[in-house]
Amino acid sequence: MGKTVVFGCKECGSPHVRERDGKLFCASCGTWFEKNVETDEERDARVKYITRLDRAEELLSMSPPRFDDAEDHFRKFIKDYPDHSDGYWGLVRARYGIKYEDDTKGKSVPSCYKSSYKDFRIDSDFMKALSCAENDKIYGNLKEQAELIAGICEEWRKEAGKYNYDIFISFKGKNEELKISDEDQREMNDLYDFLKDEGYSVFFSPRSMHKHTGMYYDAYIFSALQSAKVMIVYGSNPEYFTSTWVQNEWTRFLRMVDNGEKKNGSCIVVYNGFNPYELPHDLRRIQAVDASQRRFYIDILNCVKKILAEEKKVDTNEELMRKIEELKRDNEENQKRQEEFQKSLEEKQRKNKQPNPIDNNALTELLQEIEEAKKTTSSKPTQSAVTTTSAATQKPVANPSVTATAKPQESKKPEVDPDLEIVKGTLVKYRGNKSEVVIPDGVTSIGKSAFSHCSSLTSVVIGDSVTSIGNHAFFRCFRLTSITIPDSVTSIGDGAFYSCSSLTSITIPDSVTSISESAFSGCFRLTSITIPNSVTSIGAWAFGGCSKLTSITIPDSVTSVGAWAFNSCQSLTSITIPDSVTSIGNCAFSGCSSLTRMIVDENNQYYKSIEGNLYTIDGKTLVQYAIGKKDTSFKILDSVEFIGARAFNSCQSLTSITIPDSVTSIGYETFSSCSSLTSITIPNSVTSIGLQAFYGCSSLTSVKFINANGWHAEKTIKLPLLFLNNDKMAAKYLTDTYTSCKWIKKK
Repeated sequence: MGKTVVFGCKECGSPHVRERDGKLFCASCGTWFEKNVETDEERDARVKYITRLDRAEELLSMSPPRFDDAEDHFRKFIKDYPDHSDGYWGLVRARYGIKYEDDTKGKSVPSCYKSSYKDFRIDSDFMKALSCAENDKIYGNLKEQAELIAGICEEWRKEAGKYNYDIFISFKGKNEELKISDEDQREMNDLYDFLKDEGYSVFFSPRSMHKHTGMYYDAYIFSALQSAKVMIVYGSNPEYFTSTWVQNEWTRFLRMVDNGEKKNGSCIVVYNGFNPYELPHDLRRIQAVDASQRRFYIDILNCVKKILAEEKKVDTNEELMRKIEELKRDNEENQKRQEEFQKSLEEKQRKNKQPNPIDNNALTELLQEIEEAKKTTSSKPTQSAVTTTSAATQKPVANPSVTATAKPQESKKPEVDPDLEIVKGTLVKYRGNKSEVVIPDGVTSIGKSAFSHCSSLTSVVIGDSVTSIGNHAFFRCFRLTSITIPDSVTSIGDGAFYSCSSLTSITIPDSVTSISESAFSGCFRLTSITIPNSVTSIGAWAFGGCSKLTSITIPDSVTSVGAWAFNSCQSLTSITIPDSVTSIGNCAFSGCSSLTRMIVDENNQYYKSIEGNLYTIDGKTLVQYAIGKKDTSFKILDSVEFIGARAFNSCQSLTSITIPDSVTSIGYETFSSCSSLTSITIPNSVTSIGLQAFYGCSSLTSVKFINANGWHAEKTIKLPLLFLNNDKMAAKYLTDTYTSCKWIKKK
């Protein structure tokens, strides 16, 4: 134990003495001193004390706080200064994860990062801090802070049982100082609506916590984090992920994951407009979704479904046992209630052996009322009589001069809905919130984003005068269930029905020659669609994420299928490609988890099918593996030089894949999320591995490089030969450390 040095304020004895403006100031009692009242020994002791204390406090103030390191520093501090309260108070804060931060109103409040929080007021180190308090003011301050934190924790305990969220959305809100716009908030607001529409319970602070501010704001956040099974962290700038509250939230959630309170992989990072390698280190090791891709809502939904499905499996036995116990208790309680009811019934029967006498006066009044009702009915006019209303009395009176055969009125022309903004025949914008809308005659085109985000809209009738539907016309109309496109329509714009998740079927008229980009992307309930023979091209993302689409026929008129056109169509089991198709874009059929075979017409001069898998006609490119097959192993053809982007993405059955020496390049996300893949060998011929090629391969523990020399991440980072020659470390590099980088082999 170090020697105790006595120094500090001459008035109160507090060690909280610092230099300000050439003088000494006591933070405890507010007394100012000239420097000459302090001896050299006292000055050196004070400087050493403050320096050691500041070093430990700095670890608590970092983002995220380094609580474990801070705890070690405070223990060392206590060893040298065993009679000072600072060390014990710091040790308590480090152990229980307490950090002081500014709330939404700029007030400094205690925030508790560690999820398993207990009342530290009975902790021996806190009691020691109180006993070592240098003066009454320090003692009172410690007691006050302890009561404040205890109050917050009590609030947490009260609120914890009120919430049962599936998903927690964390993001950096609008901030003028940091020049953060409300774009992030608008994007997450739309995601919140989308996930709510899919039936999930979602915590999103602007919508969920708008009534709660002040010191207890953090309590509600904590309670929501405790109940949520999935966290989504979003940002359009790497710095937003390290902002105080965002980092506070995801740090807590990851601690719960590490403690086994949340499932591994239940935190989803969503980045927009930057390289994911710029994310904080702790977030780089978990699954990430690129929000700049049109499919990112679909990717998030798929991740959420997978996490919650696995969570449900884990909880099944525990839930079953819990329900059995509840049923036992209910049966016992019901039996007790039945016995009590039987006793009560017997008691009533004993007391009431005779029925109640009839009230003759009440019966007489009832009979009189019935007779009066009969008279009133018989005096009503016949059906041929017509009644009018007297303006003076506002009562119906007979009008014998008018008969029921009066001449019918002429039908009036229906009025145009005032919520429809129509300019020179173009429906520019719908500004209402009705569930059903009729587009009147005379409208020739539906403009860009005319019905975008109309969450109340369920059906639309389009008149025969309409010839075109603009880009994103019905973008994210989540409740739109039916729509009829007349034959007059000749063009449907990009993303016209993007994320219309309630649409179940739609017929494209014989007049549309192409299906535009993202036209029906995200229509999650769409089960069938008919493509007419007039269509010659299917645009990128045209049906991306149509997860319930069970079948589709590509007509002989189609010559091109765009990139990602059928991505994540999880119910498709097979697809036939006619001989007319000359080009298929990247990832056109990726993520089709039920797809067991792709059939290519034997007369097609550009593509072929071997064992249900799609190759280019020369056999040099493996375009897509049918990931719905149940095979556990697969050998790529010896002729293949390039393995296409996402060719094996989300394949669940394969445990081993053989890559031949002919392969020189592996595409973007080629083997991503192949969850059963345990080992793979990279031949010497491979010189390029795309971004996230092995991302999410959770079972991949062995990667063998035939020649590990010369590999670089993003051209500039030379990867250590020692690690790449270690199969386990090589697997970690490919799936985690450098998974977000493109790998290039240099000579």
